[in-house]
Amino acid sequence: MCTDFAGNQSGFTMIEMIVGVLVSAILLTAIYKTHDYLQTSSLQQVEINRLQQNQRGVVAIMEREFRMIAADRDMTSQFGVTDVRRYDITDPVTTATPLNTADGSPILRFTADLDNNGLLGPNETITYLLYNRDGDPSDGFDLARSIVNPGNGLVGQRDLLAEGIDSIGFAYAFDRDRDGLIDRTPAPDNNIIWGVDTNNDGLLDADTANINLGYTVRPEFIRSVRIWILGRTQRPDPAYVDRNVYTLGNRTFDPPDGDHFRRWLVDQTIHLRNL
Repeated sequence: MCTDFAGNQSGFTMIEMIVGVLVSAILLTAIYKTHDYLQTSSLQQVEINRLQQNQRGVVAIMEREFRMIAADRDMTSQFGVTDVRRYDITDPVTTATPLNTADGSPILRFTADLDNNGLLGPNETITYLLYNRDGDPSDGFDLARSIVNPGNGLVGQRDLLAEGIDSIGFAYAFDRDRDGLIDRTPAPDNNIIWGVDTNNDGLLDADTANINLGYTVRPEFIRSVRIWILGRTQRPDPAYVDRNVYTLGNRTFDPPDGDHFRRWLVDQTIHLRNL
């Protein structure tokens, strides 16, 4: 309280001070919440950008290598897609084997003449697959490129390409009658038939809607590959719940109830120009 020259008293009452403190507290709380929201949004955007960038990089690697499938200067016909089955998801040191259950994960194995010598070498059988690098499936799986010798087991070094992958899918366009044209559905639809192997015998027998083709297609008739990769952010977003159901080829992925991870699904078609 103070006194002016006229003798009048002026100052703040207790109520005015309390109101001022409350208004200041409300403003500071609003500023903090806004800052926290912007910071959280920024971090989530960084996560999403990192996820998308990583998956674009993986697709670029796969596309470059897939285009080498059957690059065979001597036309020996020993290079091409060799395995389209589903395998179990294992840790890095455990052999993965064909698994004809809902838990099986599709792989893509092929041979390519990478050294351009006309012969199939020990490092020219390549497999893309999911594996569990840290033994904890709750944080997603990992996409790897593996160089293996021909055979059923998936062994050998697994080079990490991407982390936090929930699921992958493959489907294949083919030229069954070898007329140089991709097989399509009858007119008027005339759509490309994307084949999958539903009974894990290594032969395409249905389309991505799981409708039986009425025939089987061997891997050597494959001419194009369609790839789906479903990745998720490393950190959950508490303000977001993923209620989407994702379709990857002939299978779906349904996130667990209350899942707060943001996801991004890549769908890429690669034409095998050497086949």
